[in-house]
Amino acid sequence: MYKSGRKHSDADSLSRKPLFEAVVENCHEIPSLAAITDYRKEQLKDKHLKSIIRTLEKGDGYQSYQMRNNVLYKRSYDPMRQQWLLVVPKQLRCDVLKSLHDAPTSDNLGFAKTYNRMRRKYCWPGLYGSVRRYVSHCRECQRRKSPPQLQSG
Repeated sequence: MYKSGRKHSDADSLSRKPLFEAVVENCHEIPSLAAITDYRKEQLKDKHLKSIIRTLEKGDGYQSYQMRNNVLYKRSYDPMRQQWLLVVPKQLRCDVLKSLHDAPTSDNLGFAKTYNRMRRKYCWPGLYGSVRRYVSHCRECQRRKSPPQLQSG
């Protein structure tokens, strides 16, 4: 059933004209990450990741981490995700969150869907909290969120 624009307070993505055909999903398609030619150098700027990388280079073991093409990845044991997740350094986390939550193709999906998209491809310590904070401060998400209703009766 058709509703005029004034009566349709929270249009979903199906009722909007698509802006892009490509869906941002991996680091090469996220503009801020694609511009980085030496991702390893960015990882080495993060003190925590630098210590993990140095330990792996010495041959000491971190079974859950691996260097692939000179970039640090972490093993995922979830069968529904990729086997190896890109470890994102601190200085790039906001860019990744912005690309996967604020992009026109992402449609400000809210916490649960944004977190699930993030954890399928990327990891960093405190990922859950980072996504929770980012989405809770998103003005578009807060604007679209319906106010709590009193129960009838």
